[in-house]
Amino acid sequence: MDYSQWLQAQFAASPDKSKAELARALGLEPSAVSKILSGSRQIKAHEYALMRRFFGLPTDGDKAARGQSGSYIVEPFMQNKNTGMHDTGASQEAQSVWQIPAHVITQRTQAAPEQIRIFEVEDSLMEPEFRRGEPVLVDLSVQKPTPAGAFLISDGYGYMIRHCEIVSGETSRKDGSPLVHVSSLNQAFPAKTLFLGDFELVGRVIAKLQWV
Repeated sequence: MDYSQWLQAQFAASPDKSKAELARALGLEPSAVSKILSGSRQIKAHEYALMRRFFGLPTDGDKAARGQSGSYIVEPFMQNKNTGMHDTGASQEAQSVWQIPAHVITQRTQAAPEQIRIFEVEDSLMEPEFRRGEPVLVDLSVQKPTPAGAFLISDGYGYMIRHCEIVSGETSRKDGSPLVHVSSLNQAFPAKTLFLGDFELVGRVIAKLQWV
């Protein structure tokens, strides 16, 4: 979808709406709306949802973030360097987003579009399956490693992809957290067995971009 053309069409269909009003609804300067209209600024998924609400279009999470073209608008997953917590991008300046045909995503997950994020691999401990710098898609709706697989996790200091699997036959502790075997493909990284409540399991890795 060409979002500048889409936005121009919405203004044409709603002559009572102004750029200044849309800017206020988005929490942006009017100049930012002008840049979107000219095609020199990208929009983010949450901005697209707010625009649809502003123009009186459906705004449920699924329809708003997919867009009329039947595509998912996927934003980067970002770590807030000040807090150590992750940031889905709502407070960031314009970032690169991916537009992916919905049927490609729904073959693997029924998660809402806003639950899919792009993460760039930051270490080499999962090579050759996941190489440093490779972008992958993470399904944030999956919060438990069942079935086992590659997950984006955090130890409180950074984010990394590791293989996670619930340890069968082991009992959970009183808070219900199961034991999870966390490992990498690089034998230099010692495997660990941790309670799920002792680290952050961000989501399941469901796809990667691989050049051939």
